[in-house]
Amino acid sequence: MRFLTPSLERCLGCLAIFLLVVSCEEKKEEKVSVAAHIRPNLPKVPKIPPPEHPITYSDGSYSLYGARKKARLTIDHEIDVTGYIVRIYESSPCDKQDEDCTKPAAPHVWIADKPGENAPDKLMVITGYADNEKALRRAIAGAGGRSYVSKGDKNVPTDFAVGHRIKVSGQFTRVTSNGFSDSGGLIEYKSHETLSTQ
Repeated sequence: MRFLTPSLERCLGCLAIFLLVVSCEEKKEEKVSVAAHIRPNLPKVPKIPPPEHPITYSDGSYSLYGARKKARLTIDHEIDVTGYIVRIYESSPCDKQDEDCTKPAAPHVWIADKPGENAPDKLMVITGYADNEKALRRAIAGAGGRSYVSKGDKNVPTDFAVGHRIKVSGQFTRVTSNGFSDSGGLIEYKSHETLSTQ
């Protein structure tokens, strides 16, 4: 039984002869010339400073830097974050007759890895601890010195103040159930511990 046609056999035969002739030819040596010694003029390798903040603290809580740096592990998980309260949301008084009056946002605070930080990309929002300012004020009035008051399924913080260093437990997420969103992540509050006051 033949698998090759006569014309294909001839082509294969020609190819074999061509390869034999090519392999028998003398190989010419190529001359390589060496260029004069050249020294590149490159800048020194820069020294990258270490990050300002650790990823985690000794108690296992994340810094804001760390929570974001390890987002593959932290996003959409309940974590502890330690930071300083740098700003507290206060709604503007609103006349109900005014058509341009917008509904105030839910209570929230901004924390940072260092006190007094103002750079927006270094702040993180904590929200979800009270439905509105009225509920927050009622909880603070009835706190009796406690750092939070349980209201239904919420622990409403009563001791948030600018300058306080807090450790917050909550869901690290990009979108909270009350409508806040941030691509860098924010915390939906569960509980907290005040570590220091300033």
